[in-house]
Amino acid sequence: VAREAGALQKRRFLDRDAMIYKFKGPQDYITATDGEVEKLIRTRLLGAFPTDTMLGEEDGGQVSDCTWVVDPIDGTSNFARGIAHFCVSIAFALKGKAAIGVIYEPMLDELFAAATGMGATLNGEPIQTSKATRLDRSLLEVGRASRQPQAAYLEMLNTVMSTGAGIRGAGSGALGAANVAAGRVDACFEMHMYSWDRLAGLVL
Repeated sequence: VAREAGALQKRRFLDRDAMIYKFKGPQDYITATDGEVEKLIRTRLLGAFPTDTMLGEEDGGQVSDCTWVVDPIDGTSNFARGIAHFCVSIAFALKGKAAIGVIYEPMLDELFAAATGMGATLNGEPIQTSKATRLDRSLLEVGRASRQPQAAYLEMLNTVMSTGAGIRGAGSGALGAANVAAGRVDACFEMHMYSWDRLAGLVL
């Protein structure tokens, strides 16, 4: 399902002339593809598991003991602006706890997947976090949403940068977590994220 959703993302991304986006708030993008992808995922998952529920970023939904939590496009600002760094994020929460996480980055054809107690993989191969022990030799993925207080965010940046850590912000919290799971970056941090942005990454 993640691969199918990612393939749809990729087709729409490459059709730049048809790209239309709006803003839900400051720097909070939404495209027609967000809703299209979420509808596809909802149809596939609830078709396969009709007694489950789904909570999606665009259309909401219901929470139950068996809930799929979906971000149809994480990194929508990148997607809308023509930057090839975005993904689909799908998590399964069992009785309120994230148990399965899948993140698919279609432009690189990278599928991150994990289930509690079963390890994490990238395109079927095991991955692991970095063994970094010093911040001055580490790279951190840091993101900020407009809803965050600017003063608190700047204070955090000052604290982290004073340790000598490298900082990057690539515009996708889900991919940031996936890259931590794969050991590409050493940590990721945001002061506030919604469940659809983070649950799959937490399992990874």
